[in-house]
Order: sequence, then structure tokens, then C-alpha cells
Amino acid sequence: MTKAKFKNIILVCIISLVVLFPVFTSAEVLFGQDYQQSLHKYINQADTSVTMAMYFIYPNFEDEDNPINQLLDDLVAAQKRGVNVKVVLENSKFNVSRAAYQFLKENGVNVCFDTPFGGFKGKTIV
Repeated sequence: MTKAKFKNIILVCIISLVVLFPVFTSAEVLFGQDYQQSLHKYINQADTSVTMAMYFIYPNFEDEDNPINQLLDDLVAAQKRGVNVKVVLENSKFNVSRAAYQFLKENGVNVCFDTPFGGFKGKTIV
């Protein structure tokens, strides 16, 4: 599957969930520690899939308390317990997200960069 096709499938799924099933969907706007704790909780509770699109992920593997490291560890743990994990990163931030990309890829997570022709400047997790 090409990266562009993968990105399109993710976008169609997100739009379908929001447009076709508004009764069953909800969204939370979270900041700081609330965001990190909720993300940790929901990824660890996932039993079917986690689909994530992020502008960039910048880990610091030397800092054990870095919340980005916890995010990456949670995604890998979900993949290892049989959850279908997919991550799309912004291509324009390739150099910033390269370490996260390599870590996820080496641990079996389906991760890719979006096309260089589009720009996604957000965070979406389904």
C-alpha cells in the first residue's frame, strides 16, 4: 500500500466517523497533562485499533520522564497486544520525527510520512 493511499484511507475513516455516526462520536479538547493522561489511558484501553495523525513527534530517549517516550511505548505495547496501530506523520517535519518513525517502525508499528504535497498541522487520534 502506498503512503498516499494509506493517508487517504485514514482521512476517509475519520470523516466517515464524524459525518455518518455523530451520535456515537465525541471529541475532547485537552491540554498539557490532561492530554497526556487521557492519551495514555485510551491507547492502553484500545482493543481493536489506534489510528493517529500527528504534525510531529519529537522523542527524547535520554529522559525517562519525557511524555513523548510514554506515547511511543504505549503505541508499541498496543501493537504487541494485537491492536492495529497506524501512525501518519507530517512529511515537512521528517527530520524532527525521524527518531520516532524509526522507533515505531523497528517495533512493528505501521508508520509513514504523508505526501510532500499536502500539509497536515494537527493531532488526530481515533
